[in-house]
Amino acid sequence: MPNKWFAATLGLLFQPLAFVYLAKFKWALFYLCSAVILVATDIILSKATGYSGLGIILAVICAIHAFRTSKKIDAKPIRKWYSYWWGVLLIPVVFMVGVIFFRSFLYEPFHIPSASMLPTLRVGNHIVISKWGYGRYGTFGLNIYSADIESRKKPNRGEVFVLHPPHNQRMFVERIIGLPNDVVKFSDKQLYINGIKVAVERVENSIIYNETLDGNTYSVQYINDANPYRDFSVVVPENTYFVMGDNRDNSADSRVWGMVPAENIIGKLVVVW
Repeated sequence: MPNKWFAATLGLLFQPLAFVYLAKFKWALFYLCSAVILVATDIILSKATGYSGLGIILAVICAIHAFRTSKKIDAKPIRKWYSYWWGVLLIPVVFMVGVIFFRSFLYEPFHIPSASMLPTLRVGNHIVISKWGYGRYGTFGLNIYSADIESRKKPNRGEVFVLHPPHNQRMFVERIIGLPNDVVKFSDKQLYINGIKVAVERVENSIIYNETLDGNTYSVQYINDANPYRDFSVVVPENTYFVMGDNRDNSADSRVWGMVPAENIIGKLVVVW
């Protein structure tokens, strides 16, 4: 017979798992769907009113339901692995290991907190980056594995990456402008790479300009003619990258904190919403 107190605890903390433990899969699916709906509702109500407790109500109801259901289940000579405490707890453990692996080595979501990449990325946008091949693997602030620089995929000019600035563990979203050994020159609103002009076109009479760098076309903006970082010329050292934000007059980037070491590249932007 299943342990009624363990079932109630699962119902309070992990509602669907309580009924997986009890082998009541229709109820498990019901509580899974209910939890998803109520979490979304809680978020909406919290933003509107500052408080919502629908998720707590569901947890209490599920705990009572699981407790009462467990007392009605007869002892069986053969129980499935998920009807033991260790089996049902193995499910979230395996799930979390899968999530950590996915975020560490394949794809990881991020939230955009600043305006440094306007107009490409807006404050509040969500992005997903591709990490496989770029050599720095980890998530939730943990670095699991770092590959040799020589074995990593190389970023291309014009692509957007999540990265760490030098001597800073905060994550930034920036556009790759200069590759190792490039000569990068910026004069007013015109970029030059190795002496060649980067194609640029103003969008009518706005502050927006379209640049095309190595086949990648994107938009940048200029909002402050007095910006001291409008004119410079640098040579990008070996194994480093020169990066800039698309909000050219309101971005902390390589013009401020220098080149980004290759080992600080985390992943390439692939999805925005």
